[in-house]
Amino acid sequence: MTNSGLSDQADRDAALDVTASYIVQAPAGSGKTELLTLRYLKLLAICEQPEQVLAITFTKKAAGEMRQRILSMLKWALSAKTGDVAGSSTLHQLRYEICQPVIERDKEKGWHILDNPSRLRVQTIDSFCFYLASQLPVLSRLGGDPSISEDIGPCFATAITNTLALLEQDSPLAEDMALLLRYLDNDVARVQILLTGMLHNREQWLSHVLGIKSSFEDARLYLQEGLEELIRESITEVHEALLSRQTELLELINFMAENLAAEGKLVVEGFAPLQSLPDSSCSALPYWRLLVEMLLTQSDSWRLKVDKRNGFPAGGSQDKQFNALCKQRKAQFNDFADSLQGNDDLLEALAYLRKLPDPAYESRHWEFLSALTRLLEYLGAQLLMSFRSMGVIDYSQTSAAARSALGTPEEPTDLALALDHKIQHILVDEFQDTSQLQLDILQLLTSGWQLGDSRTLFLVGDAMQSCYGFRNANVGIYLNIRENGLATVKLHPLTLQANFRSQQKLVSWVNATFCTAFPARANASRGAVPYSASTAVHAPLDGAAITTELICHQRDQATAGQELEAQRVVAKILRLKAEDSAASIAILVRYRSHLRHLIPMLRAAHVQWQSTDIDRLTTLPIIENLLSLTAAVLNRGDRIAWLAILRAPWCGLTTADLHAIHSHAGEKTIWHALQEHKDIAALSTAGQEYLEGFVAIMGYVVAAHRRLGLRDLIETAWDLLRGSSLAATAVERDSVSHFFHLLERNEAGGSLASMSEFTDQVKLAFIPASADQSAGNNIHLLTMHKAKGLEFDHVILPGLANKGATDRKSLLLWHERLNQSGQARLFIAALSASGADESLLYKLLQHEQQHKNKLEDTRLLYIATTRAHKSVSLFASLPRNSKGAIVPRTDSLLSRIWRELQHNPQDITELELDQQPAPAATAQRPVVAFGYADITPIKRYRQALSLAAQARKTLAEGVAQLEAVNAETSAEGPTVPAERRKQELAALSGTLIHRQLESCVQSGSAMPEDAGLRNYWRLQLRSSIADDKELETTLDFIQGSVVRSLAAESAWIFDAGLRDSEAELGLSSYDHKRLRNYLLDRCFIDAEGTRWIIDYKSATAELNQSEQGFIDAQIQLHSAQLSQYKNLFLAMESRPTKTALYLTSIAKLVELD
Repeated sequence: MTNSGLSDQADRDAALDVTASYIVQAPAGSGKTELLTLRYLKLLAICEQPEQVLAITFTKKAAGEMRQRILSMLKWALSAKTGDVAGSSTLHQLRYEICQPVIERDKEKGWHILDNPSRLRVQTIDSFCFYLASQLPVLSRLGGDPSISEDIGPCFATAITNTLALLEQDSPLAEDMALLLRYLDNDVARVQILLTGMLHNREQWLSHVLGIKSSFEDARLYLQEGLEELIRESITEVHEALLSRQTELLELINFMAENLAAEGKLVVEGFAPLQSLPDSSCSALPYWRLLVEMLLTQSDSWRLKVDKRNGFPAGGSQDKQFNALCKQRKAQFNDFADSLQGNDDLLEALAYLRKLPDPAYESRHWEFLSALTRLLEYLGAQLLMSFRSMGVIDYSQTSAAARSALGTPEEPTDLALALDHKIQHILVDEFQDTSQLQLDILQLLTSGWQLGDSRTLFLVGDAMQSCYGFRNANVGIYLNIRENGLATVKLHPLTLQANFRSQQKLVSWVNATFCTAFPARANASRGAVPYSASTAVHAPLDGAAITTELICHQRDQATAGQELEAQRVVAKILRLKAEDSAASIAILVRYRSHLRHLIPMLRAAHVQWQSTDIDRLTTLPIIENLLSLTAAVLNRGDRIAWLAILRAPWCGLTTADLHAIHSHAGEKTIWHALQEHKDIAALSTAGQEYLEGFVAIMGYVVAAHRRLGLRDLIETAWDLLRGSSLAATAVERDSVSHFFHLLERNEAGGSLASMSEFTDQVKLAFIPASADQSAGNNIHLLTMHKAKGLEFDHVILPGLANKGATDRKSLLLWHERLNQSGQARLFIAALSASGADESLLYKLLQHEQQHKNKLEDTRLLYIATTRAHKSVSLFASLPRNSKGAIVPRTDSLLSRIWRELQHNPQDITELELDQQPAPAATAQRPVVAFGYADITPIKRYRQALSLAAQARKTLAEGVAQLEAVNAETSAEGPTVPAERRKQELAALSGTLIHRQLESCVQSGSAMPEDAGLRNYWRLQLRSSIADDKELETTLDFIQGSVVRSLAAESAWIFDAGLRDSEAELGLSSYDHKRLRNYLLDRCFIDAEGTRWIIDYKSATAELNQSEQGFIDAQIQLHSAQLSQYKNLFLAMESRPTKTALYLTSIAKLVELD
């Protein structure tokens, strides 16, 4: 790496001094991984054991790459000859010089690193935290042997459910929960969403909440003092900027105030003409707000003209002297306003004054904030219990557990003391993405270090590439430590400049563009990072390095504009591939949704690509067909699913045919109608032809339900329907395989616990990377975040004018600010009640968050453009405004460099949508019998599913065999359809009984006696029971079961006043790394402190079966399930527990233990 021609060579050399500690600013392409690797090797050469050197990265890929570089360099140096190295590059010579002492040390100490690479401590921050936490599971509150999971939604849901349950408990927190619900208009769904958002960010707020709860009065005083300090410092900044213009400013503001007062519009009470600028006290804030109103418009831009509405009348009275004064003051204001143009710092400071709240927390806001902090603490505790019961944790909890396992600087744990001895040197990569918890861990690891004890810390990062704020990363930490260092470690700042990645034209464009797009000054509180320029190592290439293409359209042509943009992107890709087929091309987008138009066009152009976690499974029609097929097989009453599979390519029925089948079915199932399809006169000839084979196949599939595993069943149906012929590409084939894998993973007893939950899981799943697709393919689709750390020959950035993420309100907002003395100050505000305006403090903190997000967006765009070796292509689709101009929306990435792009308009290509060739006209679609165009195109096999005679015979024999097996399971030998129908009716009746008993428990009242409930049941049963007499008999059974249960001696179990009373209690657990959900019918604690777990069963005794025989049979069937429920509670609490069955048909409580 030593090269006298590099402008930053002195800093690179210093970074390899292993006697000192450094923090290194390493911009994109500056070779930081090489620098980390060389320093790691130099440290190995001076250590007693390789484990004394700890390197921490933020991704598995980075850790793997660094470990591989270390091993590769050592292997190369071991086999290289000194003479050959002497004639090689300066970098190779340096590598050889650094590796030789390591090789000698390895031999001397007997490390055998090449044979034992696990001795190299190169870890991700998450794996290191998990290691720390698992060493002391009790102290870290980790418990057991949990696994790290990103799928923790069930844990969140359980914690929130348990927190909401406070409302029904006799607890001081019940009133807090009631207040929260009143605040949010009793919208429980919204409360759940807001609490889920809080749990995702708990690493940021939990310490603040605990701090407030420890002493509410002290916290209120501290927060109010911080707010007053913010007001004083903000006013002082403006005061100093305007002091030199005091005389003319006072004339203007006094004139304005006098005229507004005369009109009764002056908002400052007791205003007296100012003799000097207002001071910086909080009491002067109204005067400063008045000044801001004079100088700025409502959109926070400089006011260019004033009139009577602003306190500057034109005159017009009989008083000529006053008229002359009005004219003079207006001219004076215009001159003053002109002089302010371009003063962006003052503009921002004045706009900020307008956002400042009054210097005191309102009582109503403080009352809610206090209640919320108590609830959030409880919510955090419930989440920890959910983690323990399910045996999983997320990365935030891993960091928190690691932090706890190390103790405090004053009272370190034995683990901290042991690590203090073992770890002598620490290297941290990507330090700009450190969170506060991770910083706490680093500070604890180095808390025992002293100056001169030969231990070193090496922090490497690029503040310009910090883009993980949504994952709790805080770039302010990097800025603050680079400026002030750590308490126990003296860090020397170094800055790299050489860019080894991009050609000179690209580096020059990035420097010119982002040097003004980034803030001019650092601000750790707001995440403001100034630009650090790079110098190109590679010479310029021929041709344009940067191209910008804008699609201009009218406001109502947004979709067409985005489609044209996608076409232009595809054309660009094809041109690049034609010029150099081996070149790597990356299409980088801000969000996956920005590929909505591009992916179909890439497929249409037969362009293959590599991607990870980009396009969802359900973007493929073939997956939608599989979902519909699964839903139809599992539920013959699901009309939507059955109509969907009739529309699928194996049938492809027209809308008219679907309507005919639906009409013929009436109140019966679609499957029932299909079995009578020959009797449906309205069916077209083609429809009859396509249904012939389909009905024969589905007859076998329906008969085989629950006789085959679910995956086998659906896969068999898929094969018989020739679904595999629909998978024309490797992507589709791999996606189908992935679907069947998900189906198998979720299967339970030949079915699914919940079709809707499985559907949601499929919708969240991504199309897997295809081996066929990836082989020899060098086109990549990635989000900009995923592209971090990667590099490509060409980078294409589409969708730059698309809107950003929608800002969602949070229950709690917080902001940490460094005051002018460098001390941290906390600001915190809670959401206002539904229908009420947000407090000024909440709005201020919203503004701070939005400002941080915009700064991060600029950094994200910098990351995207610096991935390229040769060229970058920018694409955007923008509407013209009423004046014909194009201006990107303020939340788009394009807006972050729009001003800079305007400096070189010759480099921008504008395409007018209206001037582009129109797409080829499509043929008119036929008009069907309903009198309007059938706008849905039909895709179906060219030939109907035809089954040979032998195939039909085989299917018929299979159906007969399955029916025979079902018949043998019944002593009376009923036919399969009859037995299955009986089971389905029993299940539906049982569901209605369960629901009514649950309702009685929750309401604390008896069953209503009016006919409304019976009519509701009738509506639920009508689609399954056509015979009126049978329907009334079933209704009598349901009503009788509920009435007998509520009147029986054991009816005390339905008392809602029992302790910890629960009906339909949901619990979850992880079993062999699989999430399992349970629903407990009835649960409570009796007067003796015993936990009861009761399962309702609505089954009836068989013919000639005694009551005791019936009870014994039910116990044998369900005792294992109740035992499992019992074990769930025993894992969470220690108390006597009873399990029981409640048999509703005979109104008996049957205790099992």
